[in-house]
Amino acid sequence: MKNNKSTLILLGITLVLFIIVKIIPNFKSDIVHTTGKIDVNKKKNTSEFTTKGKAWVISSSGDTLTPINLEIAKSEYEIERGLMHRKSLGENNGVLFVFKEESPLKFWMKNTSIPLDIIYFRYDGSIVSITAHTIPFSLELIHSKGSAYYALEVNEGFVDRNRIMLNSKLIFDKNY
Repeated sequence: MKNNKSTLILLGITLVLFIIVKIIPNFKSDIVHTTGKIDVNKKKNTSEFTTKGKAWVISSSGDTLTPINLEIAKSEYEIERGLMHRKSLGENNGVLFVFKEESPLKFWMKNTSIPLDIIYFRYDGSIVSITAHTIPFSLELIHSKGSAYYALEVNEGFVDRNRIMLNSKLIFDKNY
Protein backbone atom coordinates (compact mmCIF):
# COMPACT_ATOMS: atom_id res chain seq x y z
CA MET A 1 0.00 0.00 0.00
CA LYS A 2 2.79 2.40 0.97
CA ASN A 3 4.69 1.53 -2.22
CA ASN A 4 1.61 2.36 -4.38
CA LYS A 5 1.21 5.73 -2.64
CA SER A 6 4.89 6.57 -3.21
CA THR A 7 4.59 5.57 -6.85
CA LEU A 8 1.54 7.84 -7.31
CA ILE A 9 3.32 10.77 -5.67
CA LEU A 10 6.39 10.24 -7.85
CA LEU A 11 4.18 10.00 -10.94
CA GLY A 12 2.39 13.23 -9.96
CA ILE A 13 5.68 15.08 -9.46
CA THR A 14 6.95 13.81 -12.82
CA LEU A 15 3.78 15.01 -14.55
CA VAL A 16 4.04 18.48 -12.97
CA LEU A 17 7.70 18.77 -14.00
CA PHE A 18 6.82 17.68 -17.55
CA ILE A 19 4.16 20.39 -17.77
CA ILE A 20 6.54 23.04 -16.44
CA VAL A 21 9.38 22.07 -18.80
CA LYS A 22 7.52 21.11 -21.98
CA ILE A 23 4.10 22.72 -22.17
CA ILE A 24 4.20 26.10 -20.40
CA PRO A 25 7.15 27.59 -22.38
CA ASN A 26 5.26 26.90 -25.63
CA PHE A 27 2.02 28.52 -24.47
CA LYS A 28 1.03 31.45 -26.69
CA SER A 29 -1.74 33.88 -25.87
CA ASP A 30 -3.76 36.15 -28.14
CA ILE A 31 -2.44 39.35 -26.64
CA VAL A 32 -3.36 42.62 -28.32
CA HIS A 33 -5.06 41.14 -31.36
CA THR A 34 -2.15 38.75 -31.94
CA THR A 35 -2.50 36.73 -35.11
CA GLY A 36 0.23 34.27 -34.28
CA LYS A 37 2.01 35.11 -37.54
CA ILE A 38 4.63 37.38 -35.98
CA ASP A 39 7.38 36.26 -33.62
CA VAL A 40 8.07 39.43 -31.65
CA ASN A 41 10.99 37.77 -29.90
CA LYS A 42 12.85 37.00 -33.15
CA LYS A 43 13.68 40.63 -33.90
CA LYS A 44 14.83 42.23 -30.68
CA ASN A 45 14.71 45.69 -32.22
CA THR A 46 14.83 48.18 -29.37
CA SER A 47 14.66 51.29 -31.53
CA GLU A 48 11.82 53.76 -31.37
CA PHE A 49 8.87 53.55 -33.74
CA THR A 50 9.33 55.36 -37.04
CA THR A 51 6.07 57.32 -36.94
CA LYS A 52 6.13 60.23 -34.49
CA GLY A 53 3.55 62.74 -33.39
CA LYS A 54 2.31 64.99 -30.63
CA ALA A 55 -0.78 64.70 -28.43
CA TRP A 56 -2.32 66.65 -25.60
CA VAL A 57 -4.41 65.49 -22.69
CA ILE A 58 -7.26 67.93 -22.03
CA SER A 59 -9.22 68.11 -18.76
CA SER A 60 -13.03 68.07 -18.73
CA SER A 61 -12.94 71.87 -18.26
CA GLY A 62 -10.84 72.26 -21.43
CA ASP A 63 -7.48 72.94 -19.77
CA THR A 64 -4.43 71.35 -21.37
CA LEU A 65 -3.05 68.97 -18.78
CA THR A 66 0.09 67.87 -20.56
CA PRO A 67 1.68 67.48 -24.00
CA ILE A 68 2.94 64.03 -24.98
CA ASN A 69 5.61 63.20 -27.56
CA LEU A 70 4.24 60.17 -29.36
CA GLU A 71 5.76 57.16 -30.98
CA ILE A 72 2.97 55.56 -32.97
CA ALA A 73 2.49 51.80 -33.33
CA LYS A 74 0.20 51.07 -36.28
CA SER A 75 1.48 47.96 -38.01
CA GLU A 76 0.67 44.52 -36.66
CA TYR A 77 4.34 43.96 -35.80
CA GLU A 78 4.69 47.31 -34.00
CA ILE A 79 1.52 46.71 -31.99
CA GLU A 80 2.63 43.23 -30.93
CA ARG A 81 6.17 44.35 -30.10
CA GLY A 82 5.14 47.43 -28.12
CA LEU A 83 7.81 48.42 -25.63
CA MET A 84 9.30 44.93 -25.34
CA HIS A 85 13.07 44.98 -24.83
CA ARG A 86 13.20 48.78 -24.43
CA LYS A 87 15.20 50.09 -21.50
CA SER A 88 13.59 53.54 -21.21
CA LEU A 89 10.89 55.90 -22.38
CA GLY A 90 11.36 59.67 -22.25
CA GLU A 91 9.70 61.69 -19.47
CA ASN A 92 6.80 63.09 -21.54
CA ASN A 93 6.88 60.40 -24.18
CA GLY A 94 4.40 57.66 -24.89
CA VAL A 95 3.57 54.96 -27.41
CA LEU A 96 0.15 55.28 -29.02
CA PHE A 97 -1.26 52.00 -30.31
CA VAL A 98 -3.70 52.54 -33.18
CA PHE A 99 -6.16 49.74 -33.94
CA LYS A 100 -8.42 49.21 -36.95
CA GLU A 101 -11.65 49.31 -34.94
CA GLU A 102 -12.96 49.82 -31.43
CA SER A 103 -12.99 46.61 -29.42
CA PRO A 104 -12.01 45.43 -25.94
CA LEU A 105 -8.20 45.54 -25.78
CA LYS A 106 -5.72 43.63 -23.69
CA PHE A 107 -2.01 44.02 -23.12
CA TRP A 108 0.66 42.33 -21.06
CA MET A 109 4.12 43.30 -19.86
CA LYS A 110 6.03 40.33 -21.26
CA ASN A 111 9.65 41.34 -21.97
CA THR A 112 8.84 44.91 -20.89
CA SER A 113 11.14 46.22 -18.18
CA ILE A 114 9.63 49.72 -17.97
CA PRO A 115 6.82 50.14 -15.42
CA LEU A 116 3.95 51.81 -17.28
CA ASP A 117 0.54 53.41 -17.05
CA ILE A 118 -1.84 52.36 -19.84
CA ILE A 119 -4.70 54.61 -20.95
CA TYR A 120 -7.38 53.24 -23.28
CA PHE A 121 -9.24 55.71 -25.55
CA ARG A 122 -12.20 55.66 -27.91
CA TYR A 123 -11.87 57.03 -31.45
CA ASP A 124 -13.17 60.43 -30.25
CA GLY A 125 -10.33 60.64 -27.68
CA SER A 126 -12.48 60.02 -24.60
CA ILE A 127 -10.91 57.73 -22.01
CA VAL A 128 -12.38 54.25 -21.62
CA SER A 129 -10.18 53.17 -18.71
CA ILE A 130 -6.81 53.69 -17.05
CA THR A 131 -4.48 51.06 -15.61
CA ALA A 132 -1.73 52.70 -13.57
CA HIS A 133 1.42 51.10 -12.17
CA THR A 134 1.77 47.99 -14.32
CA ILE A 135 4.25 45.35 -13.23
CA PRO A 136 7.30 44.86 -15.50
CA PHE A 137 7.59 41.40 -17.11
CA SER A 138 4.13 40.37 -15.85
CA LEU A 139 2.15 37.93 -17.98
CA GLU A 140 -1.12 39.06 -16.40
CA LEU A 141 -3.55 40.48 -18.94
CA ILE A 142 -4.39 44.17 -18.63
CA HIS A 143 -7.88 44.65 -20.10
CA SER A 144 -9.62 47.84 -21.16
CA LYS A 145 -12.90 48.28 -19.32
CA GLY A 146 -14.79 48.65 -22.59
CA SER A 147 -14.16 49.00 -26.31
CA ALA A 148 -11.24 51.23 -27.26
CA TYR A 149 -9.63 52.35 -30.51
CA TYR A 150 -6.33 53.52 -29.01
CA ALA A 151 -4.08 52.56 -26.13
CA LEU A 152 -1.40 54.90 -24.81
CA GLU A 153 1.54 53.58 -22.81
CA VAL A 154 3.39 56.16 -20.70
CA ASN A 155 5.86 55.94 -17.83
CA GLU A 156 4.49 54.77 -14.49
CA GLY A 157 3.17 57.69 -12.47
CA PHE A 158 2.45 59.85 -15.55
CA VAL A 159 -1.32 59.58 -14.98
CA ASP A 160 -1.04 60.69 -11.34
CA ARG A 161 1.52 63.47 -11.97
CA ASN A 162 -0.62 64.96 -14.71
CA ARG A 163 -4.01 64.50 -12.99
CA ILE A 164 -5.38 62.44 -15.88
CA MET A 165 -8.86 61.11 -15.09
CA LEU A 166 -11.66 59.31 -16.92
CA ASN A 167 -13.23 62.63 -17.91
CA SER A 168 -9.98 63.81 -19.56
CA LYS A 169 -9.58 63.58 -23.32
CA LEU A 170 -6.69 62.90 -25.72
CA ILE A 171 -6.38 65.07 -28.82
CA PHE A 172 -3.92 64.53 -31.66
CA ASP A 173 -3.71 64.49 -35.45
CA LYS A 174 -5.35 61.22 -36.53
CA ASN A 175 -3.68 61.32 -39.95
CA TYR A 176 -0.40 59.72 -38.88
